[in-house]
Amino acid sequence: MPVENPEMHPPSVSVPAARGFETTPALRGNIYHEVNPIAVLTPINSAQMRFNVDHMPFIPIAGIYVANGDVVSEGDIIASLDFPDIGDEYDSLSRRLAIIDFEMQIQMERHDLMVRLASQAGERIRETPYIIAHNNLKAEREIVEALVEYVQSAYEERLLRASMSGVVSGVMRFSEGMMSDSRMVIAVISDQLVSSFRVRGEFAGLMKPGDLVYITMAEDVFQMEVLDPELSGFLAQDAAQTGGADGDPEPVAHLWFTDEPESFTGTTGTVRLLIGEIHDVVYIPVSALNRTDFRTYVYVMADGVRQVRDVVTGFESGEYIEIISGLEEGELLVI
Repeated sequence: MPVENPEMHPPSVSVPAARGFETTPALRGNIYHEVNPIAVLTPINSAQMRFNVDHMPFIPIAGIYVANGDVVSEGDIIASLDFPDIGDEYDSLSRRLAIIDFEMQIQMERHDLMVRLASQAGERIRETPYIIAHNNLKAEREIVEALVEYVQSAYEERLLRASMSGVVSGVMRFSEGMMSDSRMVIAVISDQLVSSFRVRGEFAGLMKPGDLVYITMAEDVFQMEVLDPELSGFLAQDAAQTGGADGDPEPVAHLWFTDEPESFTGTTGTVRLLIGEIHDVVYIPVSALNRTDFRTYVYVMADGVRQVRDVVTGFESGEYIEIISGLEEGELLVI
């Protein structure tokens, strides 16, 4: 008998979920256009720290002990070369000096005792053995002292000390196996007390002497004033430097704290510079705007439907843009 096919179920129809849109309203308010040029600590006096190793090149660097922004005093150790045997030799010589001093003290005390006993007995003692022994110890001590001085000098040569007080404005990144080289700048120390912060480039040209701006360094915010280069020969000379490709002077602005802080961290900061503002306008996020060669438009949600709407724009910041016509406050835009 033929086998009857099983009953087929009716086909199922899948309906895709309605597409959702992310929207944002057109707002009314103020737009501020802020830029954030970088300001760099610019000292009048600075020192490049290098190892003096012309006569002993290619010694491993043991470590670099400062970082950018560290405040150092003259004589502080910045870095050191490897010297595994010098410390042991210095300790050995120091112990020998202590032993010699102890032997000379014992020798003198014995001699004084012999003199007193001989004087009481009405006898004379032989001074020659004491003088010879004392002179031998004295000569040995002078030799050991000279060796200690030499070892101290060799040790000091392997230390890089700050030649001035200031802030570390540049430092080489240390890695194991680095070798000494007299041309290698280990760190740069700048005079923090006689310094300004310099901004270079187009935005520097927007800052005029006497303007007040804010600068952020690390997590601290400081108020600064734009300095007049004509009041300082150093600033005037720096402002006259050429840096553009066409040889024209590059705009430079120098800033300094309105209230000098006790200390600050870092050698660079970000300036908050307001270059434009507009008030009581309709505006939208720049990300909601679409531009082509022929039109400027947005997508508007009207009755649950996305519609294209041409707009006329005006003032623009990095984040928001003014809408002169084409939108009303509160209308929803698809972004």
